Amino acid sequence: MTKFLILIYGIVCYLLALATVLYAAGFEENLLVPKGIDGGTSEPLLVAIAINREAPNPPEPSCLSAVPRSDRQRRRQRQSENRLPHPGRSA
Repeated sequence: MTKFLILIYGIVCYLLALATVLYAAGFEENLLVPKGIDGGTSEPLLVAIAINREAPNPPEPSCLSAVPRSDRQRRRQRQSENRLPHPGRSA
């Protein structure tokens, strides 16, 4: 029964990923989707620039913010290890 549920889960995940890729392709080419990439309204250039300046900046992806933190954490870990005596040596 467990193997059957794992198989069904895998098939559902595969079909969901396939549907996502097909929808993205349809969105790019304006095929078989309710609204394509070119379906929005266009504004004059100065109005579009004003709207973009007023929009809040999106947050930075968590994968990019983790790199400097992990580097700092590694440095702190090395510094703390250098201060502590090695467990195999007598102090």
